[in-house]
Amino acid sequence: MALVLTVAPAYRPFPSWGHLSGHVRSHNSWVWQVLYNNFPGAWNVGYGVGALNSWLLAGWPKPYHIYGHDLGAQVICRWLREFGPTTTLDPTDVTFYLSGNPERKYNGWPKGGEYPGFHDHPRGRDGVNDPGGSGIPGNTPFRVYDIARQYDEVADFPNDTTNVDAMLNIDASKALGSGPHKDYSAVDLASEANSTFDEGNVTYLWSPTLVLPLALKYASPDAVTEADTYHREIVEEAYNRPAVGQTLTFDTIFLVPGTSGSPWAMTSMLEGQVTDGQMTEQVFYQNAPTDYVTNVPAGAAILNGALLAREGKKTVFAHSLGAVVACYWLQEYGPTSTIPTSDLDFLLIGNPVRKYNGYYPLHGFEVGHGLGADVTPDGTVMPTIDITGTAYTVVDMALQYDGWADWPNLVDTGHPADLAAWGSWTHHLLYTAYPRDREDYLQYVEGNVTYVLIPNSGGNDPAAEVGYDRVTGAPGGD
Repeated sequence: MALVLTVAPAYRPFPSWGHLSGHVRSHNSWVWQVLYNNFPGAWNVGYGVGALNSWLLAGWPKPYHIYGHDLGAQVICRWLREFGPTTTLDPTDVTFYLSGNPERKYNGWPKGGEYPGFHDHPRGRDGVNDPGGSGIPGNTPFRVYDIARQYDEVADFPNDTTNVDAMLNIDASKALGSGPHKDYSAVDLASEANSTFDEGNVTYLWSPTLVLPLALKYASPDAVTEADTYHREIVEEAYNRPAVGQTLTFDTIFLVPGTSGSPWAMTSMLEGQVTDGQMTEQVFYQNAPTDYVTNVPAGAAILNGALLAREGKKTVFAHSLGAVVACYWLQEYGPTSTIPTSDLDFLLIGNPVRKYNGYYPLHGFEVGHGLGADVTPDGTVMPTIDITGTAYTVVDMALQYDGWADWPNLVDTGHPADLAAWGSWTHHLLYTAYPRDREDYLQYVEGNVTYVLIPNSGGNDPAAEVGYDRVTGAPGGD
């Protein structure tokens, strides 16, 4: 589980929940605050640097993801300058995300080095006695993302300060309660609209603002649009931003939960290793335990729309009924999908339609009430699904004795079935306790599908094993 730290901006708490489209909370971990007095000033920033360093050296499980906004970004910059060159931390274990950074190398606020507050030069503070910071060291060994939103008054400042419209636009941005500097909730690090370029280990990301702050003084939408069209071109003449590079690429993990489950709860499955540090997108569908014939195809349609709307590398991470939805997508949408097979893969856990020992293939895809030989048919069925031959890469993981994904294929009664039925509501929910990979996992590859059996932590039950004839392969897939 990752350590996630936030360093607050000046005067207000860090906006953890929505910041960067939820990226702060994409690491399957508690989010901790680095506490410091966030009133601007060199002493306070210095204390924040010390507090951040204490967190980083406290021996927490790695990796570490550190987010700082505004003054918090300056705390991180100073840590990178003062502690970064000599720290014992492995740079590959730590990633920094700076937003609204007054010390940003390109278009940062001219007075950014003086720890800005509400006033350019608060009494008792000046560039000699309170020199502030000089940004991110160019040779830092740490991975740093410096993120600026267009027209952020301290991180996207005009190069030409004689441009009246541009300076009025900066004043308008400051006056907005949720202006470009204060609100980064809509900034999606993986958006194609962003521009990025790299210098060493630092990636500078620039995210566009859809409406010019200067235009928001008008009441009617038509007037806002007209003002934006007229003033934006003039404002942009004041900027000389560096040449842009490619869109920043983050894998997007699509979370498809099981029956009555929450997409967000899936971030803890497989010890959180699947979603850690990745962009996640929650797939909501009707996942009540009813009317599977309707809800599964409808869920696959929702998943298809979500996949088509997102560019870049994607992984569908699905559990239980969500795995059924994913398999239905592979069967019905996969053969004709325009999504390249290199851009999309699937990780399924607790899959009830798993080809080998999945509950539904062994029972004619009949639902009813109860399990196995004790089922009471009620006329309801699960859609018949078979993903053999899919062109997409799929890993289908089952925990031993999870009755939905590891039902005995030789008998349907007695102890093997009883244990599997019990496991359908116990082991089926225990995927949080197992890592993504381990040496003793049994793997069997068939085409583009890898079937993985996770050995039960309690070991084999000999009385139950007589009911199984699994196709498992060997540990590690040998």
